[in-house]
Amino acid sequence: GLAGGMVGALFIRLNVRLSKWRRRVVLGRRGYRVAEVALVAALTAVTACLLPRLAGSCRNAPPEWACSARQNDYYCGDYGHDAGARNVTCAYECWDRAVYGRGGCPRDEFDPAATLSLRSSDDVIKALFHDDDAVFGGTALLSYALAAFLLAAITYGVAVPSGLFVPSILIGAALGRCAGEGYRALGHGAT
Repeated sequence: GLAGGMVGALFIRLNVRLSKWRRRVVLGRRGYRVAEVALVAALTAVTACLLPRLAGSCRNAPPEWACSARQNDYYCGDYGHDAGARNVTCAYECWDRAVYGRGGCPRDEFDPAATLSLRSSDDVIKALFHDDDAVFGGTALLSYALAAFLLAAITYGVAVPSGLFVPSILIGAALGRCAGEGYRALGHGAT
């Protein structure tokens, strides 16, 4: 909680300074506004492409499909087998986990930094929130959170529509996942 508040306060402080600069330099100058948008777009593209190069590593990829073997809090048995003597009817829910970017990794591996920076926001949210099998690693998560933080602060206030809701979710998810993986590395995670 405290770390999230500090990150939020830093974001606001940075954004106030950028807004004052924009008011002095960019506001009312059409050519400057267009140039700022082009510069921010180029910076975003370069950051997305460089992040896997700088913070990328190959890790074992989780299976592309996962199925739930729980129905109403009762374990239903292995996928493809009956529930046993309890006569519980189970509906196995399966979901696609093919959201991981390979980057320059071999076929059965994925690059966490490529997944975070080169996939859509929807895929990144799915990977960070809904999959506990993939281990991203602190370097990729912290690098992505820092890059997303700086890009969100710079982009907010540019002369094109941009939001803060999804970038805030992505930054918080990356930092939360980093904390969770650190906790797991200490031996406290679920097995």
